[in-house]
Formats: sequence, C-alpha cells, structure tokens
Amino acid sequence: MDILQLLNYLFQTKQILNQHKRINMHLYMLQVKMDILQLWKFSLKTKRILNHKHMIIKHHYILQDNMDILWL
Repeated sequence: MDILQLLNYLFQTKQILNQHKRINMHLYMLQVKMDILQLWKFSLKTKRILNHKHMIIKHHYILQDNMDILWL
C-alpha cells in the first residue's frame, strides 16, 4: 500500500465520519423540534382544558345566581 492510497483511505474515512456526524445532528435537531411541538400541543390542550373549566365554573356561578334570584 503506498502513501497516496493510505491518504485516500484516511480522507474517505474522515468524510464518512463527518457525514455520520451530520446525520446524527440532523436526527437530534428533528427530535428537538418534535419535542418542542409536543410541548406546544400539551400547552394548547392544557390551556383549552383550563378555559373549559373556567367556563364551567362561570356557568355554575351564573346558575347559582339565577337560583338565588328565583328564591327571592
């Protein structure tokens, strides 16, 4: 094996490792984006649930007022 062939193999190995590193980074970034989207979805669901609960409590309060007026 001559020096040029050895250098060529080293260069190819380095390219493969760099490509693998980029793929790993890309997968990591995709995972981070998916995690952020998941958190955002949970945040929206939580907000909707809290708003819904707030409406139920408000509705219950209004019903209570109406019943008090009826009792008067």
